[in-house]
Amino acid sequence: MAYNRKGYFRRAIAIKELAEQYYEPERHDRCWKAVWRRHIYPRYGICYDTFLTYLQEARKAETSCIESKEQMLPLLFS
Repeated sequence: MAYNRKGYFRRAIAIKELAEQYYEPERHDRCWKAVWRRHIYPRYGICYDTFLTYLQEARKAETSCIESKEQMLPLLFS
């Protein structure tokens, strides 16, 4: 059986969605570090660097999912 990292991407996307609920760009009390400190670390117990990595991986997973769906559309309607 091959390892496909589905759980990793699901966790990264869940963390990204949770972080985006509380993040506000121009407020220092709601920056990425504050969101990690108040909401992500107590729930998931990951360090700040891992949190930032998950945010990047979630973006990659979402874009690859969108690209694969766009590739499948011509096959479905042909």
